[in-house]
Amino acid sequence: GFVFLNREASRQIDITDINSNGESLYDIIVQAGAYFLETGNAYLEAVKVGNSKPMIYVANPKKCRAVINKSKTAIKNYLFLQEMGRAIPISATKANSDDYRFLYHIKNVNTMSQIYGVPDWYSVTTAIDIHYGIDMWLKSFLNNNARFDFLIVTEGRPLNKESEKRLKDTLGKAKGLENKGRGGYLSVGADTKVHVIELNKVNHSSFFEGKDKYSAQIIRDHSLSPSSVGFSSGGSSIAGNEIIGALRKDYETYISPLQEYFAQKMNNLLYLIYGVNPEIKFKKMDVVSEKDQAIIDNIYLSSNVISRTYIRRVRFPDILDNEIDDAEKQTIETSENKKPFLGEHPTNWDSTENYLIDRS
Repeated sequence: GFVFLNREASRQIDITDINSNGESLYDIIVQAGAYFLETGNAYLEAVKVGNSKPMIYVANPKKCRAVINKSKTAIKNYLFLQEMGRAIPISATKANSDDYRFLYHIKNVNTMSQIYGVPDWYSVTTAIDIHYGIDMWLKSFLNNNARFDFLIVTEGRPLNKESEKRLKDTLGKAKGLENKGRGGYLSVGADTKVHVIELNKVNHSSFFEGKDKYSAQIIRDHSLSPSSVGFSSGGSSIAGNEIIGALRKDYETYISPLQEYFAQKMNNLLYLIYGVNPEIKFKKMDVVSEKDQAIIDNIYLSSNVISRTYIRRVRFPDILDNEIDDAEKQTIETSENKKPFLGEHPTNWDSTENYLIDRS
């Protein structure tokens, strides 16, 4: 999710109805983000006709082509490909009028081109191909090589019905863990010999090991920690704290910068259209358990960094209104009013007195 830090923008931008398809701004961001991660490019089409409200649509990057100027240094306009080879030209910049239609491009870093971005997985295409090949090999093995582990071959006189039934019953009783290491007895007659031929088995364990190896490589090349999605080194189990640590690292090194980049690009687009920067802020991913969060809150509380009211309002927003009686509310408000905490209340930054905490 996301919020607008600029309250004025929330009055001008209807985030629940951003185009004629009834899509919200959240829908637009989700679609554009999916295309960005898949192709390294996201194209947003902005349209306004006369006095009607501006609209934003998501364009499929596979259908968008850039038209370059003669010096190959800038984009003149875009072409949106349609069926039967037709292409619609769309401007690359917003016109200074009430009527406009342009494509806004959000692209991933590409050192080889200033026109198109590349996805993060582009550098690991070989590993993806090998990973896919292993899956196809295992599927082929299942279809073509999954067979009996052994064959029963008789030599000499064929088994009569009684001996054949006795053989089937013996083999049926031989299954199960309780028969491991035990011997068996079968009598089929003097003129018949029974042989058990074990079929050659294909050792495909190395394929499974290779698949895990390339899976971890693909995850790492997406700037994520393999342990955050359950992969461990050396076959060891993964503790909860290790997963939380990996998720926090993923958020700080990859997810948070990506959120900031996408927020900046969306702010630029909305400013072009509405003339106001909404200051979009994506919500932070919560990777802390409730137990750890309680310990952290208690430390901050004892250090007078936050108050009980803050904890109740942020961690348990429904409790303050529904489960606290009037007497407790009055006690909380009275006690908290004596302790103005920096960051919770409006602060006059020109006065150093506001930095002091009243501990009376």
